[in-house]
Amino acid sequence: MSNTFDAEIRPALLPVECGEILAVSRHCVSNELLDVSPTVNGFVLSRKCHTKTLSWEYPLTAADIQHCSTVFVAVAMGEVIGWCGCVNHQWNRTMELQHLYVDIDYRNCGIGSRLLTSAINHAAKLLYRNLWVETQNTNVKAYDFYIAKGFELRGLNLDLYDPHQLAFPQCALYMVMNIEQPPA
Repeated sequence: MSNTFDAEIRPALLPVECGEILAVSRHCVSNELLDVSPTVNGFVLSRKCHTKTLSWEYPLTAADIQHCSTVFVAVAMGEVIGWCGCVNHQWNRTMELQHLYVDIDYRNCGIGSRLLTSAINHAAKLLYRNLWVETQNTNVKAYDFYIAKGFELRGLNLDLYDPHQLAFPQCALYMVMNIEQPPA
């Protein structure tokens, strides 16, 4: 696949497109992780090569999709090839990016960037202060993607994930992008 791919980005037609959204791959593979080391005043992340390839798929149900306040899809040749789902938090004027997936055959073609841009523009339109996302220290590609797009690491949770339900330990990383508001 080339570095760019033409796809229409638009609001999802829910619940009609739930099945197509569920069909988008959520499979991830990584041979590195971000090791979290506590310090006196916080923590330090350092890249570590993992001794084995980590492979996982994020679980998803139609109810998870319906929970989102806003869902955008990327459509190519009549097929949903990627999507993002956000939850609006009106009480503090923030938007949470809960889901961002692009089908394996269309990754690294700019689709994720365009879906993220749609979410950012939507948050700005609603006059939200920021867009935030939680990813994991094992999903280094996602971490790098969000950093490249202007997100900042703002915190972590060492205990969010149940170690008894995981094949390998994970830590939640919270990342935030402030949304520029037009002058009043």
